[in-house]
Amino acid sequence: MGWDKDVILKRALLRHNVPNGLSTSCHYDRIFLRAGGDPLTAWVPIGDCTADGGGLMYLEGSTDVGKAMEADFMERTEHLTPEERIDRFNQNMARDGQLSHNVIELDADIKAKYSSSKRRRWLGANHEAGHVIFHNPYMIHGAGKNEDPLGKIRLGTDLRYYWEGSQVDERWMRDVWRLEDGL
Repeated sequence: MGWDKDVILKRALLRHNVPNGLSTSCHYDRIFLRAGGDPLTAWVPIGDCTADGGGLMYLEGSTDVGKAMEADFMERTEHLTPEERIDRFNQNMARDGQLSHNVIELDADIKAKYSSSKRRRWLGANHEAGHVIFHNPYMIHGAGKNEDPLGKIRLGTDLRYYWEGSQVDERWMRDVWRLEDGL
């Protein structure tokens, strides 16, 4: 990143993905971190995770789309208070703060609104314990459906870093989660 020094957020997410259950839908991380600068996310699988075991999938070359979506969001929310604007549960997001729960619908929406001729693929891979994947806050991603043939639950964690001296989303520096955090 070229940072002299970084700061890690206190809140780290532990996410699960149970076989044939709901998991993390399509999003870009800036949705959840709007009160600060641009963080770097490290996704770390806890244990081995095959591509059909519910690991992360990334929309190829989607950083430009995430930035365009965020710019559009900020324009449409100029009338909101700062507190409402940073809350992912607002009128501009899906019911739980995500972009979409359906990659086919999201692909069509992206093609229609942001890049009519560019073909983008959803990319996934097998991951092993010890792997770390870094991504910027505008990369569109989500968890694949867990169809692990052995019925294993996939666990992973998100660690978020900021350049020391940049604006940090203080909601992520609190030790205790509260419903009104908007996270």
